[in-house]
Order: sequence, then structure tokens, then C-alpha cells
Amino acid sequence: MPFDILFDEQLDSIDRYAAVILPEQEALSRAILDRLIGYAHAGGTLMFSGSTARYNEWREERQVNPLLSRFGKTAPTRISSISEGQGRLLYIPEILPTTQPGSQAFGANPEIIASVQGRDSRFSPAEWTLPANHAGIHRALVAGLRQGLSLESAAPLTTVSEICDRPTTSETIVHFVNFERVHSTGPFPASVRVVLGRAARSVMLFSPDADNPQPLTFSEINGRVRFTVPPFRLYAMIVIS
Repeated sequence: MPFDILFDEQLDSIDRYAAVILPEQEALSRAILDRLIGYAHAGGTLMFSGSTARYNEWREERQVNPLLSRFGKTAPTRISSISEGQGRLLYIPEILPTTQPGSQAFGANPEIIASVQGRDSRFSPAEWTLPANHAGIHRALVAGLRQGLSLESAAPLTTVSEICDRPTTSETIVHFVNFERVHSTGPFPASVRVVLGRAARSVMLFSPDADNPQPLTFSEINGRVRFTVPPFRLYAMIVIS
């Protein structure tokens, strides 16, 4: 899932995002909280977990948590969602560690282990696992988005993606990079929410694996373009026009 990491000085630009996620951001100033709540009130989705906003910027504990108090007098004990103006607040009580070592672990891949071995022992590949409640977190986030995700795919966990719209040429461009250095990805389905203002005419694949661009078969339903990404070894760029 494409994402950006934002810092305090970038909060003025958060309105361009469908969702803002606060993973255990314990110390937040009142000004930052007002900005985040205002973002949700205007239609954004604000997800936060655990003890987010428990302290102010001087790490003084608040008597009342400004985010949790919106859910009532008692903090929810399970993943919960409420309306906030035109948007939503999503609360994740706890990020649960996986109970089975290696379960859902892309770090168990031998290519990943070889690529990082000896670099840093503080966070070994064996610890690269999804949380036990990752499916519930994902469902809650997607359900809270008014237009759904911009990009959905079944790409391997060793693949990262980025999506951008190019209004000057009426194109939506999706990049996939495969970090499993030896093996190709294998084919996987993907769908993209297109905001070109008209129906898609073509979906083309550009990759160093092929000398020429490759047209892909696609369908478009309710503003989403669906296609299958062919296997690639390093990099694939999909251009929807």
C-alpha cells in the first residue's frame, strides 16, 4: 500500500491524503491535534492506535485524551470507527504481535536475509512480520475511506509500489519494484482508481525485462481499472491513459 511518512511541519499538506495514520504517537500538542481533527472533520480518515495523544508535547499526561474521548467515556476494547464531521476516526486498541515466528513474514525470504545480513543486528529479518490483527486493521482502514484505496494489488510482500497522476498528459502511472533480487514476482492482479475524467483507453507495461512496451488487457468498472501485472524481475511501470 503506497504511503508517505509525514513530519510536523508537513501537516499543512495532509488534506491531499485519503487517510492519516498515527501509530502510537503518544505526545501530540493541542495545535497538532486540532489540525488532525479538523482534517477528519473535513472528510479525511484519521486512524490512531493505543496511547496516541495520551501526552502533550512536554510529555505531560492528559486527564482526558482528546481523541479517545470522542468514542465515549470508556475506551473501546476492539477496533472501532465513528463519524467525525464528514470524515471518520478509527481506533486500534493494540497492535498485536504475531504469535507464530515467521508467520506472514516476508523477512523469512532467503534473498531478503542475504541482502541485509551483517548490516544491522537490532532488527533482524526474522522480526519482519505483519501483526496478528493486520487483516482487521486493513479492513477498518479500507472501510473508512470514502473512495476506497487508490491502488489495490496482490503483489508479493517484497514488492513496493507508488502511484501518481499526471494531469498534463491524462495518465495514471503505477510503479512496482521487486526487492526479491533473484526471483521474478509471478503474475498478480491489480486495480487502480483512475481520476482522468474519462474512460481509460490503454494500459501499457514498461519494464527492463522487455525491449518494447507491452499492452495489457484491462477492464474498467465504477472508475477502477483492473488488470494483471505480468511477472517481472526488478521493476515494472504501468501507464494508464
